[in-house]
Amino acid sequence: MSHQSAVNDARARGFLRVLEISNAFMIEKDLHRLLHLIVEVAVRETHADRGSLMLLDPESQELSIYAAIGLPEGVIETTRVAVGQGISGWVARMQKPLILIRGVHPVPEIQEAMRNEQINSGLCVPVMHGELIGVLNVSSLKKAMPLAQSDLELLSILGEQAAVAIKNARLREELKQQLINSSKLACLGELAASVAHEVNNSLQSIINFGTLLHEDIKDGDLRKDDAEAIKAEALRARNIMETLLGIARTERTAKKNVDINNLLRAVVTLAQLSAKTGNVTIVENYCRESLLTEGSAEQLTQVFLNLFTNAIDAMPQGGKIEVESALHNKHIIVTVADTGVGIPRGTLSKIFDPWFTTKGNGTGLGLTVSLNIVQHHGGTVVVDSVENQGSRFTITLPRLEQRKGKYGGKKDTDSR
Repeated sequence: MSHQSAVNDARARGFLRVLEISNAFMIEKDLHRLLHLIVEVAVRETHADRGSLMLLDPESQELSIYAAIGLPEGVIETTRVAVGQGISGWVARMQKPLILIRGVHPVPEIQEAMRNEQINSGLCVPVMHGELIGVLNVSSLKKAMPLAQSDLELLSILGEQAAVAIKNARLREELKQQLINSSKLACLGELAASVAHEVNNSLQSIINFGTLLHEDIKDGDLRKDDAEAIKAEALRARNIMETLLGIARTERTAKKNVDINNLLRAVVTLAQLSAKTGNVTIVENYCRESLLTEGSAEQLTQVFLNLFTNAIDAMPQGGKIEVESALHNKHIIVTVADTGVGIPRGTLSKIFDPWFTTKGNGTGLGLTVSLNIVQHHGGTVVVDSVENQGSRFTITLPRLEQRKGKYGGKKDTDSR
């Protein structure tokens, strides 16, 4: 058989394996089994002893093994590789394939890593889909693998398929979570619409009689404080019901042009007293472009004021809040970041759930309502938080296009 015939046969086998994976895509719903199949095909077709698919943790910038063949269970569970370290870390940092042949690689640290791991030969490719997702590895310890260009091409295609599978799985999970959140909000809206008006009528009666009772009791009488407490708690309960009604009313609110920079300045002014009392500094960085969106100024003020209030509460010993506005791809980006206690990772997924709160006096509705308002304005809310370091809320809103004029992209910075 000629060399060209051998190459053609190798490519034909590779095509069949890719077709095998593609068929699995259509019938296999379990991501782990699908990725394990990809590693299995990669090991079999390259005649390797072992293989692994490592996924990147965006926060820690470390790679961990998600699917593997030929590796001890203990190695799979404990392996953590930082980007830039070792063979897989090098591929992740450079984002290009790597052919491993003992004694011939020009990078000294790669040769050292091969000696330490007793690798005779191997292939590594980055798993990417617009961004780095992980690294696909195959290697042989006992003998040299009969490496060819077709092997590298096959591994690259398998890496691409793995990337698509992972992206699709993550997208399905995001959509599932959005449906769950939408369902929760819909139920909450129905609850608000059905009971809030009736409860408000009763609360208003309590407030009225509490006010009259407070006025009738003479100063110095201990019962005067009790009457004030009745009125105050009834007002608090009414505010909660108004918050619930706000969820039901969001879709029916009339929308107007809102200048986000001016709105943020007004919110900062409202938050300054609490900030100064709590020894919190507010730093403002506003985009110089006109940032107009269509919506309710009152509702958006409620969203940002809630974020500022939460940020101040998260810094009992004082700290700093940074608010920034920017323009990106015809969208307004507003970030509110603090240097507070942060949100535990196990809690982060619950903060938008109705009634969930970590505050002793919280209602658990502030972020639920805020998310609902932003979504009805065609926007999104993203949260990044590190415990004991702080939290960052990023609000994205559609920008209302200007009819005339061009603007620069610089920022107007001030600190108060």
